[in-house]
Amino acid sequence: LDRNQPEFYLCAAGEGYLIKWDGQDEVILERMTRGSLHWIEGKYAHRMVNTGKTTLRSLACWPKSAGHDYKAIEDQGFPVRLFDDNGEVKVVPVHD
Repeated sequence: LDRNQPEFYLCAAGEGYLIKWDGQDEVILERMTRGSLHWIEGKYAHRMVNTGKTTLRSLACWPKSAGHDYKAIEDQGFPVRLFDDNGEVKVVPVHD
């Protein structure tokens, strides 16, 4: 397990968001649309959220040694949730 190894996600279809979290205070949201390429530094846990009307599809690539310690997610869960509010995506903190 090497947390210094990046991952790459290519959005192949659909639309949504990539949520990246450093396990502490930093949360980054990246819009995913067909053809967008996303670099995920090894320190970030990450999730994809489909916000479109069709299936969100992606291609992912990472070194065999890449990995992440998901203990913080097991203990706390991701710190934000995304919701559709009449066609607008809202980001809602889980913990205040």
